Amino acid sequence: MSYEDLLMDETKRDKNGNRLYKNAKDRLAELDVYVNPGEITPYDYVEIDGLKYQVQGYNEGRTFTAFGPGPLVPTGGTVGLSYVRNLKGKVKKLGSQGSNLKDANYFIKLTEESAGAIEGGITNFDIWDLDSSKLAHNLKEVLLWLTPDGSLDIKGEYNKEERLEFYKEEVTTPPEVMEELHAIFTEVKEKSIAKYKKDFFNGTFKNDIKYVNDVIQGDLDNIAFNKIFPIPYRLRVDLNVKTTLIDSVKYSPFQFMMGVTQATNLGLKPGDTVGEILTRKEEFFYTRFMSNNKTPAKRYDAYLVNHNGNHLHILQNNNHIDDLLYGMKATEVDINTETEGGVTYRIINGKRAYTVSENTKWYQVPLDNSQVYEYVVVNSPKELTGVINSGIYDSIQENPSIIMPGKTEKSKEYI
Repeated sequence: MSYEDLLMDETKRDKNGNRLYKNAKDRLAELDVYVNPGEITPYDYVEIDGLKYQVQGYNEGRTFTAFGPGPLVPTGGTVGLSYVRNLKGKVKKLGSQGSNLKDANYFIKLTEESAGAIEGGITNFDIWDLDSSKLAHNLKEVLLWLTPDGSLDIKGEYNKEERLEFYKEEVTTPPEVMEELHAIFTEVKEKSIAKYKKDFFNGTFKNDIKYVNDVIQGDLDNIAFNKIFPIPYRLRVDLNVKTTLIDSVKYSPFQFMMGVTQATNLGLKPGDTVGEILTRKEEFFYTRFMSNNKTPAKRYDAYLVNHNGNHLHILQNNNHIDDLLYGMKATEVDINTETEGGVTYRIINGKRAYTVSENTKWYQVPLDNSQVYEYVVVNSPKELTGVINSGIYDSIQENPSIIMPGKTEKSKEYI
């Protein structure tokens, strides 16, 4: 769906047949879609049984009962990722509700031939689907249900006091999910023994979590370098077929928030990653600075430089300005302003950005690189005093091929 399709309504047209804008409610509703449970990640919003929940970590947002993790709180709120991933069929993802900033993730697409080894023919996964990762989030509970020889404590004969502290009530039978978790624990332990030729697990969380995390890293290395994916235990058609081949892996970096002002000053753009900056270091900012300080535009008298590349191009009014604007396919636009005490301010993002002259005209001009740049036509450079003093723009670059009427010394007209 294109951005235009998202904004326009096919069913609503004016008398000339032009599509009308959808209202905001309709546009937001289109962001709510049904997806496979594997496409839901922590901090997404979902709808379950008509109620809205925000997805958290594996087991967060659920109560514990004598039968293990209990049912959802039937009033909405939060839900563990494990609950969502175990749902059958499609789940409604509430894209209209947005999402919190997300952790780094690997999105994995398996080969088509892999579908036969996986229940439901699922071929899309991420690192939250790794059994080793699932065990790490449940290790404390798993250790409560182990006998001294490492088998599953079906009768609940061991660790009674520890279980009472964990569940806050007496639990004598392992939760249903514990059979799967114990099988995963056994396989993770086997991987560790195969690597070190020795069993370093001793039944304590502080010790065992180190070796579980080590297996997680091994799984990630296999994914990244060998294109091998460990099939989740619960989805295996044949329990003995434990791995399959990967078609492609897409890395999604850790998300964090930075203010617009700081990002602009650093020349950052959507899609820039911390990993790329840490790898390229000073060269990243130097290249970005040099690139953003230039303009692909050919027709301008000068331009105000913005480190994010959104420069303001200046044309001085003269007898040929109308022909020039026509040739540039310029479209005049009304900027958002407010006036107080006889002074007119331009409003950007709901705030006063700078003072403007009523005589100044503003345009949008498409360039060959498919970008649209802002142009301003002035009768005198003095009309831009408020813009220049706003601090939004960093410097002024004049077109070296143009001699502006009445200019006596470079840049003096704009200072």
